[in-house]
Amino acid sequence: MTEKISFVLDASVKGVKDIVSTTTATERLTAALAAQRGEVQSLNGQLKGIKGFEAAELRAEKLSAQLTETKSTMTSLSAAIAESKQKTTQLRGEYNLTQNEIRGLNQEMQQASKEGAQALQVKLKEAQLRLESLNTEIYQNKAQTNDLFVAYKRASGKFGKANRQTGEAT
Repeated sequence: MTEKISFVLDASVKGVKDIVSTTTATERLTAALAAQRGEVQSLNGQLKGIKGFEAAELRAEKLSAQLTETKSTMTSLSAAIAESKQKTTQLRGEYNLTQNEIRGLNQEMQQASKEGAQALQVKLKEAQLRLESLNTEIYQNKAQTNDLFVAYKRASGKFGKANRQTGEAT
């Protein structure tokens, strides 16, 4: 019977040791999981940072392309504005010459005979038509210049906005 009791006691002690061992193992596993949870959270934070950086890089590339396109647009608009202004200046010169021609023809008509006046009248009508045509062309050219200037201002606004955003992205 002592053997039986000893066996039962040994079994009980072994069972208690197993329970203590299991409890200790569980505690160790819980501590390891807590440590890994912290590492996983840290890694997730780093991953978000990397994704944010990649998104910022893509945005910067997109803005750079927009800046390049806007610079090109501004350059071509600037050239078109200069050309339009030059054409307006040329048209004004022609307009002034035509006005002077009309004044001269009017003076000649006052001094000319009836037959000479008819020929001068034809020249005067031609000059007046040319003057009207130049006036219309000047008006259209001014409107085109204004349209180009508005487009240039719009493009320069986009350029400034994109340039500020690029500065923020970097």
